[in-house]
Amino acid sequence: MSAPIPLIILGKIPADQSAVTEALKPEYKVIKIFESVEAFADGLPALLESPDRKPAGAFMGGVFSHEEFDAARAVPEATSFPWMRPIRTKPGNEHMMTPAHAPPPDMLAALARNCLDVHEEMIKERKGAEQVWYY
Repeated sequence: MSAPIPLIILGKIPADQSAVTEALKPEYKVIKIFESVEAFADGLPALLESPDRKPAGAFMGGVFSHEEFDAARAVPEATSFPWMRPIRTKPGNEHMMTPAHAPPPDMLAALARNCLDVHEEMIKERKGAEQVWYY
């Protein structure tokens, strides 16, 4: 079996972080979890310097606002890989951006895993730069 594909998470909810991390194994490995856009901006350059730690994609949780998402993607080289976000964060779905619409961690993890399964070839081939995939 080849080495797991490295991914990163920008997430604010520990239960969601853990559930998604576990659901992605063994084909994928979460190499870093960032809890803020600032931490991501500070930490991304070090990840990009190492070929075996360069992320093939990034998950960003639904608690982050549209403005935070835009700020994260504005970090230099942040669009060199695809981003994945819950469908409730897609522009036009603002009515779903309430805690009542947040899925439980196990459902969120299954949806995240399905997103990778759908885009498996692109992730493996390190394609999808500048794209945003909603799940």
